[in-house]
Parts: sequence; structure tokens; C-alpha cells
Amino acid sequence: MEEHQQQQQLIWDKLIQDYLDSRHAARTTAAVFLGSKGSGKTSLIHKYLKLKAHLFDVGPSRTAWQLFEPISQRFNNIVVVVVVDLSQPSNIYSGAMDGLRVAHKILSKVSHSTAAAPRILLAATKQDQLSEIMDPNHARRLLDALRSICNHQQASLISLSLRSGDGGLKTFTSFLRANLFPTASAIPLIPQLLSNCSDYSKPLAISFGTDRLEGIEEPYGGWEVNLSKTFPTTKPSPPIDEEQQAGTGLEPRVAAIVEKEKAQLLRKELAAAACS
Repeated sequence: MEEHQQQQQLIWDKLIQDYLDSRHAARTTAAVFLGSKGSGKTSLIHKYLKLKAHLFDVGPSRTAWQLFEPISQRFNNIVVVVVVDLSQPSNIYSGAMDGLRVAHKILSKVSHSTAAAPRILLAATKQDQLSEIMDPNHARRLLDALRSICNHQQASLISLSLRSGDGGLKTFTSFLRANLFPTASAIPLIPQLLSNCSDYSKPLAISFGTDRLEGIEEPYGGWEVNLSKTFPTTKPSPPIDEEQQAGTGLEPRVAAIVEKEKAQLLRKELAAAACS
């Protein structure tokens, strides 16, 4: 336990030093949201966040990181939020893993990539629906999996409802603000801000580096196999890059042109934000 506390203290000492080293630099701050349609990503951005920062919704694409590469050095602080939908448990594992891999690629392109802890948050929405749609033991298993995934992928975890006034939503907003606009006094408070690792009747709030995964063992075959058996899907989910194309009625060639135009528009928005 003492070794764990020492490692945790080293992380926060490094974060504080990162802040002190960069406090005189001009700051260009952005939050990048990754997630599938219907996950609650748009609601988080437009309904609840009142932050003076650049907010980008780049959808679920595995290649989203490429949009940031040409202008990455103009942003010296980026927080990546990966949004997954707890009411769609059969898609949780692939959505979380794909999003977290993209998040690390995005952060590897920006100037603060040497920070002690990546600024990545996995936001698991619709926590309030868990008791309505699944057995409590299954719900616990799903949240166990997310804790384990975040621990291995160097991400913080918050589960929340999208209803106004929900405690998880307030914690999410406070955590995002603390990471977008870090101060020497605020950074050490983040572990206290995210302090619920075990009470599954309430929204989880776990800062990276603080979860000891007590009582959680990775199942035989891994989480992906275990969750696919617990939450089977009747038909295969489309690959993450094909999700928006599926059901649109567009031919693949036309859909590819549409996606190319969307990517060009996002590049222009990113460039304008970086120069502002």
C-alpha cells in the first residue's frame, strides 16, 4: 500500500511541475469528444458544458487522430473524452477500446504528451438506466470491466446520468474543468474529486492511478469474450468507421465522399480554433 501511495504521489508531483513549467505560456485549450451516435456525447457538449474552451465532436472514427496531426503543436493542452453508452452493453468493450486507442494517438501528437498522466476520461453515460435493463450482477460485471480497461489504458472513469442535477454529471464537469484549466492548487484535488471506486449504487468517479481494482479479476478469456457472452448481440455491429454510413442509403463511394467533406470541414474548424 505504501508503494502505491508513493507512485500516486509521484504522478501528482509531476503534474504540478508540468503546470509550473508552462504557466507563462500562451494556452490553447481543447476538449475532444469521441463516441458513437446516441451515446450522449452531443448532450454533454451542448447542454451541460459552459466552458470557455474549444470543444470538438469528432465522432467515432478510428482515424480521428489524423485530423489533429497537422496542427497538433498549436494546442498545448488537450483533454480527450471517450463516451460510451451503458444502455448498449454489447457495444461497450469495442467502443471503449477503440476510443481509448484513438485518444492516446491524439495526445501523442500534442506538446503535453510527456505529462505524467494522460488527460483521458472515459465517460459512461446513462448510469440511471442500468437497474432498469439488466440484472444487478451483470451491471456490476460491466462496471468491473470498465474499471479494468481504464486502469490498463491510463484513463480516468466517470459514470453518469444525463439528467440535470445528477451528481455524476457535476463531477464530470468539475473534472473536465480542472484538466482543461489546471492550476497548481487544483491538480492535487483531482483524486479527491474522483473518489468513488466501489459503491456501484452511485455514479463511479475514479481518477487514473487511484483504483487498486480490489476484488476484480480478469475473467478467463478476457473481458471481450466475457462481455460478449453476458451481453450477446443479435447481429454484428458495423465497424466504427462505418457506423454513420450504415442505414443512410448511400452507396459506399458516395458515403466516402461525404465523409471526406466532413473531415475537411473539421480540419478547417481545428485550424481556425488553433489560430484564434
